[in-house]
Amino acid sequence: MIDVLNKLWLGKDRENQAPSVLPVGIDDLPTHKGVYLKPSSQHMAYTDASDVNKDNLYYQWEIYPESKEKKEGGDKEAKPQVLTNLVMKNNGKSVSFKAPEEPGPYRLFVMVYDGKNHVANANAPFYVKK
Repeated sequence: MIDVLNKLWLGKDRENQAPSVLPVGIDDLPTHKGVYLKPSSQHMAYTDASDVNKDNLYYQWEIYPESKEKKEGGDKEAKPQVLTNLVMKNNGKSVSFKAPEEPGPYRLFVMVYDGKNHVANANAPFYVKK
């Protein structure tokens, strides 16, 4: 977003730009139609990212419960607590993870860092259902 605003306001690209990241996929499931996982089941997620400056990219994957706060219009919401011990193996562009034990809505996030204080992120919602 800052790169776009910089281009619009100043008429030029920043010297070093943030990476671009593609949407997150879970297994071979169409995430736009709803992903339902069984408690404690194992899965793979994936994305891809690029950087116009050819910086090395670093991927961080995290799982959070879906926010219970339903504010609107840019109102601040409290960030849910990250769920630990669910990301089993971070392979960069892909990750193996375990679904939470408790049924309910969750969200898998990936943050892609370029090592130059720039980050891009994407996420995919999923629902744990017995």
